[in-house]
Parts: sequence; C-alpha cells; structure tokens
Amino acid sequence: MSSTSARVKSRRTTLPPVRRRGYVNGVSSTVWDSGHCPTPQLSWAAPGEEAGAAFGQWSNWFPSLAGSPKLTTDRRCDDLDRPAGTATMADPERLDPSQHIVARYGARLREQRLRKGWSRAQLGKAVAMSYSAIAKFEAGERVPTQDIAEGLDRALDAKGSLFEAWDSINDSPDARWARRMKRLEASAGAIRHLTNGIPAFLQTEHYARAVLARGIEIYGGNLEEKVQYRMRMKSILFGLNPPEFSTVIGESALCTVVGTAEIMREQLEHLSLASERPHVHLRVVPFDNHVPVSHGQMTILSPKTGKPPTLYTAMFGRGVFNTNSRDVEWHNALYDHVQREALTEEESRAFIRKAIEEKYPCA
Repeated sequence: MSSTSARVKSRRTTLPPVRRRGYVNGVSSTVWDSGHCPTPQLSWAAPGEEAGAAFGQWSNWFPSLAGSPKLTTDRRCDDLDRPAGTATMADPERLDPSQHIVARYGARLREQRLRKGWSRAQLGKAVAMSYSAIAKFEAGERVPTQDIAEGLDRALDAKGSLFEAWDSINDSPDARWARRMKRLEASAGAIRHLTNGIPAFLQTEHYARAVLARGIEIYGGNLEEKVQYRMRMKSILFGLNPPEFSTVIGESALCTVVGTAEIMREQLEHLSLASERPHVHLRVVPFDNHVPVSHGQMTILSPKTGKPPTLYTAMFGRGVFNTNSRDVEWHNALYDHVQREALTEEESRAFIRKAIEEKYPCA
C-alpha cells in the first residue's frame, strides 16, 4: 500500500447511515450518507415538505448547523390561455428547481405572473414577446436578455426583485454579483475556496472556454468576451501582491472530462505547477475519503484592510453573499475540517500527477 493511500485510510471517518432532510434552493431534499459512498446522494422530494439544514450533506460533521425555515410553494393551477395552434409544453409548475440552475428564475417569473393574474399570453403581449418565449423562460429552457428581464420586472410590478433574480443567474462579467465578487477578490488578503471543480483562478484558457461554452445556449452572450474576462481575473492571483489562496477540491474535478483529454491534461499540469507557488495552497479530497467537499462552492474572502470577511456560497447556480460573523465562523470551521481530512499539499501534487499519467496520457 502506498504512503498516500495509507494516509487517506488513516483519516477515514466511519459513520452509520444517516438520513437528513434538507431544503436547498427552495426544494426539500433527502440526503443519504451510507458511510461508504464518495459523497452523499441527493434524492429530491416535492416542494413544501419539512425543511431542515440547508446544507444537509455537511450536517453529519457539523450538527449545530441551524435549520432553514419551512417554505411553501404555490400549487395553484395555471390559466394557460394558450393561443390556438400552439403546441403543448411542459408546465413549469412541475419543474424541479434542482434540475437546472436557471429554474429558480423561471419559478420566480411564474410566481410574479400569477400574482398579477396574467396568463402567459398577456405577459408576452406586455413585453412584445410570444407565448412560447414566456413559457420557455418559465420552464428554465431559456434566459431572457437584460433588456427583456428589465421589461418583465416592470410589466409585473416586481419592483426590482424579478430582475435581481435574473441577475443572480447571469454569467456575464457585467452582472451585479460578478462586479461585487471582482471587488472582493481584488481587495482580498486571503481567499479560502471549497469546491468539487477546478477553481476559476486556476483554469487554463482552453478549459475555461470549454466550461463557459456549455452555458452559451442557455445564457447567450459572447463566449470569447467571457473567456478573456476570466483570464484577466487570474492576474489577481498571479500578479503583484497576490492574496493567499487556499483551496480544497474533490477528486471529481480531476476525473470529469471537460472538452477533450488534451484539455484535461493541460489543465491538470497547470494545476500542479500553480500549486507550487508559495501563496497557492491546494489540497485534494480523494473519492475514498468520506468527507464531502461540496455540491456547490464556498468562498471566504478576507480583505487586506482587516475588515470583516465576506462569505459567498453557491449551490445549483444560486449565489449568496453573507457578512454575518457567526455564519463566516461556521464556514471557516467547516473549511478547516475538510482541509485537515484532505491530502497534504505535496500528496495532492503527487495525486494530480498520477491522475495525469493514468487518465490523460500523452498520445
């Protein structure tokens, strides 16, 4: 047995099967931790069921996590008012918001429309859009452009709340949440990042392009502009006076093929080299370690000025900024725990190099 494998096995946590009820992004979820799976498995239940811990998959290790309030979902039948000859589409009322990151906006749009007492055809007429376009927005099949999102908010008298929901899923650099994140990252003295993917700061251009290309059909926008913006943001980490960047990633980030095997090999080689920089601290959690990394991402940004840190969490595309000191302290403790259970920095580099040779060998 290799020293790395032995070290991983020595840190394993044996847990009995636990059934957790969570409420993630408005959807009641059941989390099963069987004690032997790499990460807990989520099974989605109907909205309106009892709510528990928002991050149920972590509650085994941190039972003090406070439960989120019980939420309900409007289940009224919709007056479709479908124009003659229009094909029947799936009713967004039955859409599970966990199925796609844009579903939350669609659900919010439908909620506001019903509150006003309008059919889809009436809303479409108010914003010069077709019935089918409104149906696709509500079904999470398409995301409106900024001007249409603003028009929908005005037409439904949402007072900015609907546009804010749209902005939260907008992946363009000019989105309000993106501009806020840029300011926080640029002024940070230390950044802690927990994710199952490759952190944006450590992505190669080819990898970033392949990742961002997946969302173009849904979000629209200019792919090259998004890629180049992401590359420019890397100067925060690799320029003058960079922050201390500490990240823990799951093994799935090394195994999930994004683009091609060549892109993955280049990405992992870059990941290994970047981790050798003195201000970059990267650790990997292997599959056979029972500590779950995340079903989304968590970032804690501590300013250079000594001001209180900001917590950013995102699950299924829903990002939330939080400056509550108790929440930040809890997530710092979570990060410390996962980091302790991960491979060391040197072991992680060796683990990445092994993944390169085994999964993405040179042609």
